[in-house]
Order: sequence, then structure tokens, then C-alpha cells
Amino acid sequence: LLDWVSAARAGGARAIAAETTGWLLAKPGVADRLVDAGLTHVLVPLFGAGAAAHDWIVETEGAFARSLRGLKRARAAGLRTRVIAPVLRPSFRTLPDLVRRSLAIGVSGFELRAPVGPDRDAHGLHPHLALAGPHIERAVQLARAAKRGVGVWGVPHCLLGEAAASATDGDVTLDLAAPPPESRPSGPNDAAPTAGFRERIHGSPCASCARTAQCPGPLTSYVSQTGWAGIAPLD
Repeated sequence: LLDWVSAARAGGARAIAAETTGWLLAKPGVADRLVDAGLTHVLVPLFGAGAAAHDWIVETEGAFARSLRGLKRARAAGLRTRVIAPVLRPSFRTLPDLVRRSLAIGVSGFELRAPVGPDRDAHGLHPHLALAGPHIERAVQLARAAKRGVGVWGVPHCLLGEAAASATDGDVTLDLAAPPPESRPSGPNDAAPTAGFRERIHGSPCASCARTAQCPGPLTSYVSQTGWAGIAPLD
């Protein structure tokens, strides 16, 4: 990893991000070595506001504490730290608490992601987004009130309430001097990368919605499983 980061920096990369559980960063000295190599950002998933939900979902006792230690040491080393918060059935109601706890340790940004894929059939961990919407909305508002970047991935804007106007669609843009692109592609089956590391597959946004230019519409896999309940054009 040190070699890859060093090579990216030598090649002219202005920012280099790593998505990680944070466990390696929890070891003394690792974050400092990565900073010396040129790493600028780390993104760490937290599956709940506390150990009970997080450790159960990842099936590893002590995982939540290790991830928090990794975030703290990354922050102390000077890395910009992002929390990835999947919207899951066991923990979606605690998303605002997750933001509060993360802010207390200096996290600089958030990504709230509605997961997509076969896990929906295999585990039933994914809630109906119309039920999760108010909790996502509150989490976005808390992050914005603390002047932190926050992105919402895979959740139609009509389910975000007043937070829709302040939530960036997709992954949080890295903190660079240059401004982010003014718009993202949002056509049917759009598979454009966001922030360079993850693909999205969306259907079309509602044609009569006032936020068609900002909202890419619901994930096609979500609609195939739950239908269009709760999703409606905005005036």
C-alpha cells in the first residue's frame, strides 16, 4: 500500500483516498507512515452508532472499537477522515447518533449509502427507504450544521425532505482547491464513477420532478424489490 500511495503521489495525484475498515490504522505508527507516503483521505464504514449493531453486522467482536481507534489515529496524523454510513435495517434509526459520535472525534465528512446488490435477497438488512428517509434527513442536517461535507448515495431526493437541497448526490467530493463538477450524468443505467472509485446503476429520475437535474432517480435494483412506494416528483 505504501508503494501504491507513493507512486500515485509521484504521478501527480493531488489527493489519494483509501477505503478501509480502519483496523490497520488503529496500529501505532501506521497512519503516520501513510501520510509520509502521500495519503490524504481515509473512508471508514461504520454500520451503526455503537458496537452492538456494528459488531453484529460485521460478525467480529470489538470491530467498532478498532474502527474508531483507526479514525482517531488517522485524524491525529493529519488525514482527512470520512465515515461511510450504510443505510441498514438494524441501524438506520441511529444514523443521527452516528453523525454526532463521529463529529465528536473530528470526522470531516460523511457518505450515507443505500446498499445495492444480492445482500437484499440474502440477508434482509435493507430497510424501505421511505421509512429510513426521516433519519437520513436528520443525519444530513446535523452534518451540515457542523459544516461537514455529506453525500447521499442511492436515495431519491423526494425521501430526504428539507435535506435534499444540501446533500450532494453520490460520494463526497474530496477537499481540493478546485471546485467539484457542476453536474453529474444521470441518464438511464448510468454507470459513471463517483469520486473515482464506485459505480452507480440508476434508473431515470421522475420526468416531472423539479430536481431532475440534481437527483438521478432511485437505484434500479431498489425499485425492482420494493416498487415506487414513497417516491414521487417534487414541485
